[in-house]
Amino acid sequence: MIVENYCRLFAKGLMTLLLLAAASSCKTGGDSSHRLDFDLTVWNFGGVDSQGGSVFHTFRITNNSEEDFVIGSLSTNCSCVHPYIGKVKIKAGESVGMEVSINPSGSYGEREYFVILHDRNENPVQRFSLKMEVF
Repeated sequence: MIVENYCRLFAKGLMTLLLLAAASSCKTGGDSSHRLDFDLTVWNFGGVDSQGGSVFHTFRITNNSEEDFVIGSLSTNCSCVHPYIGKVKIKAGESVGMEVSINPSGSYGEREYFVILHDRNENPVQRFSLKMEVF
């Protein structure tokens, strides 16, 4: 039991380090010809009831370049995090919402989840952080 818990903690720590390393190499736009702006990159839900169902937040993404931006993928650090944009291409001058839902069921204490936006070449562009205190 102790070894199993240690292995689980080690795996979570390793995943967090890998995501942080990927996020630290992020640069806005991913491609030098694109300039994306974000209303926020961090959201704190505050206190969240673990039995209260999913919580939601929408981040605004604006393409302030003269070229369309093609989204490659959205990656997360937990299967409980579900990001949704609804389109693959953000046209020049267009603003879209990325809705993120998190189901904290079974979690307790301080939590931080991530969504990483990747460009069409799968380069990390921006990391979005969602924090909460689950009770």
